[in-house]
Amino acid sequence: MVAHDLKAPLRKIKLLIGFIEDDHELPDGALNDFDRIKTASLQMSKLIDDILEYSKVDKVELAVVDFPLEEAIDKMISRYQEENVSVIKKGSFPNINADIIRFIEILENIVTNGLKYNQSSKKVIEFEYLSEQKSLAVRDNGIGIRKEDFDKVFQPFKRLHSNDEYEGTGAGMAIVKRLLERQHSGIKIESEVGKGSVFYIDLKNLVI
Repeated sequence: MVAHDLKAPLRKIKLLIGFIEDDHELPDGALNDFDRIKTASLQMSKLIDDILEYSKVDKVELAVVDFPLEEAIDKMISRYQEENVSVIKKGSFPNINADIIRFIEILENIVTNGLKYNQSSKKVIEFEYLSEQKSLAVRDNGIGIRKEDFDKVFQPFKRLHSNDEYEGTGAGMAIVKRLLERQHSGIKIESEVGKGSVFYIDLKNLVI
């Protein structure tokens, strides 16, 4: 109901623009202006969706079970079949105690970022369990992140790039952080601009 109410003005804007475009001959400048309005409306609609999604993170009931971490990774990998994407598993993985649905969501958000912020002709994502640290490393060969921006990655709706460069709202990694915190876990980054990133998911309290 909240999403419907918030999006009502956006639907009216889109409808009115459609009527004007259908019923009037408009100069190119006006058509370009309308295109920008429609693009901004779509971005606002996505932002509303993500604000609502983020607001639900603390309310969703977690279904915590024991499961093989590799099973969650495999289910997530099955959704990425692009020819220019290579997803690699390195070594073995433990069983963990967590919400498997939410854990797959966490992995998807990290992988989606690794692929989106990536200009390599062959995009690579690698999973490795680091037994000494009891953490899951998720590596990518993307554009990398400046050290001074590490904390900003996990701040709700904080963007490091403009929509002209990369589309998005800045909600994904904030949701990842909060979902992990709710499962007594955490996440940190190692990265260098132009050399990719590594996200470390703390599994100390989850490994069985």
